[in-house]
Amino acid sequence: MTVIWDTDQSLSVRVVRERMDYQSADGEDPAYTTVMSVMVILWRKGFLDRAKCPGAGHGRAWWYAARISREDHLATVIRQALTCTPDPAAVLRRATL
Repeated sequence: MTVIWDTDQSLSVRVVRERMDYQSADGEDPAYTTVMSVMVILWRKGFLDRAKCPGAGHGRAWWYAARISREDHLATVIRQALTCTPDPAAVLRRATL
């Protein structure tokens, strides 16, 4: 999601894979199919929009764009985490220290 959030345009799986700052334990880049699977999962969960071929010459590739902003996602995560505590205000006070 970071790669998608850091751009203002739709990206193909290949471009996302190239821009990822991640290497596996053996020092290799993640497999194309792994990145594709994760992006499909994120699309199914509603984090990404996808469309075919925004430009000529791109064949059958899907192009992905963020459906939700990083800030909206983080706000949702924080709200969900705060439901686990009887005193959300105390947690927020500690988080801002």
